[in-house]
Amino acid sequence: MEDKDKRHQTEEISPGPVSTVTLTVPFPDTFVYSNASSFSMTMMDLKIGFGEAMPNRTVEARIGVTIPIEHAAHVALSLLTQLCAFEDNFGPVRHPHWNLVKDRIREVIQSAVPSLPEPHE
Repeated sequence: MEDKDKRHQTEEISPGPVSTVTLTVPFPDTFVYSNASSFSMTMMDLKIGFGEAMPNRTVEARIGVTIPIEHAAHVALSLLTQLCAFEDNFGPVRHPHWNLVKDRIREVIQSAVPSLPEPHE
């Protein structure tokens, strides 16, 4: 039986018209829970801070990552693709802003990422 936490995400990185490099990114041994995030950017990088919102209306910082802007674009596209797949498999995401834009996002994702599953009717 396959352990879902140990499956690998495969990511293709295209450095230009010359070649495509396929990397297998293993999942880490541990994960950090987050239900709050913050963002900051420079001309070259995006910083993402992940935290946990507490009952006393504070946020405890958990972990932060700094990624190049090009990778941020890839992460954004991957997250949107995963949200669409989640809805196809488990039902709607309960977020009012997502529900306003998801149909337009799905159209864009399907034209950009041919592997996105078709929505269930």
